[in-house]
Amino acid sequence: MKKELNMRKNIVKSKVLILVTTIMFLLVTPQFAQINETNIELGKIITFNSKVLNEERGIFIYLPVGYEESEEKYPVIYILDGRGNFAFSATTVNFLSRNQRMPRSIVVGIPNTDRTRDFTPVGVENRPTSGGADKFLKFLDTELIPYIDKNYRTQPYKTLYGHSLCGMFAIYTLFEKPEMFDSFIAVSPYLMYADQYVVNRVESILSKKTVFKKKLFITLGNEPEYKASLGRMEQLLSEKTEFLSWELSKRESEDHMSVPLKSLYDGLEFIYTDWRLPDEKIEDGFEEIKNHYSNLSDTYGYEVKPNEVTINAIGYQHLGKEEYESAIEIFEHNVVLYPKSANVYDSLGEAMEKAGKSDEAIENYKTAVKIGTIKNNRNLIVFKQNLERVESIK
Repeated sequence: MKKELNMRKNIVKSKVLILVTTIMFLLVTPQFAQINETNIELGKIITFNSKVLNEERGIFIYLPVGYEESEEKYPVIYILDGRGNFAFSATTVNFLSRNQRMPRSIVVGIPNTDRTRDFTPVGVENRPTSGGADKFLKFLDTELIPYIDKNYRTQPYKTLYGHSLCGMFAIYTLFEKPEMFDSFIAVSPYLMYADQYVVNRVESILSKKTVFKKKLFITLGNEPEYKASLGRMEQLLSEKTEFLSWELSKRESEDHMSVPLKSLYDGLEFIYTDWRLPDEKIEDGFEEIKNHYSNLSDTYGYEVKPNEVTINAIGYQHLGKEEYESAIEIFEHNVVLYPKSANVYDSLGEAMEKAGKSDEAIENYKTAVKIGTIKNNRNLIVFKQNLERVESIK
């Protein structure tokens, strides 16, 4: 009887222990029963029917953060070998643009169907489908690029990125169809193909024309077999081109498969080397800031507007120093640049309020509330509080 009673006590203890453990688990991990899953979207895939290539092509598209909320136009970066290179390209562009190292951009990845066919300019015996580069250029020029320009808000500035065989194709495109793209990144270009056909072609072209107002960034890893053909290309670029801004970067610590990612990052920094607004220009005054973006517009061939957040930050620097008129001038410029942004009116309202201009502050706060309501701005409650505060003391 005593043994049976002890067994029952142990069972009760076990049940209590399980119950307590369960309660403690739920208390310390309340999120366990409240998990919400959402997908992280990097971009989208469209199916493109090409009459030039006589086949369907899948195209990967990344749109920059804020694309849907804005009416801005964006440069486009075309990534060859899209299936392998699209993901790191989109995230690299996002990182650099978020840190003001380049403009926010659209990324278009082009996956392969027949890589040898599409990126070789001449046929060779041991590659039965080779020699279709000109047809692929026609596909880009007459079908894909016009489609992207028609269906997305694009600026005229375009970059082409390619690795290995596609790196050779990027250089071939620069000299055969220089009007198609503005800048080129050629990673480990396979220039020895068909007895250095592309190098020979470049030499022939440069004997007749030397003016190429473009940017070209070439990289090479620890790849000895690539050096002879690339050495010839380097000599041609050094001796026979005018206005071509180019750089060759050799990376002995990288191999053929590791060099693409870092090359994209460094290549974009080379292309946009003057993009970032230097701190000293901020200190030199607002006219210097406007000159900086005017120079960028001249360089890249389209109107480059200062980033809304950057201009706002500069305005708040002046506001913090109680330089009210300077702050108002800067915020007013942001209103001109971004008239459909609620935030720029709210910032201008704040500057007007601190300058003692209540009527102007109220008008700008009202505009911020109006636009914020239409666009369901996440800061709408702040806009309303600012308006109510000034109206209450008016």
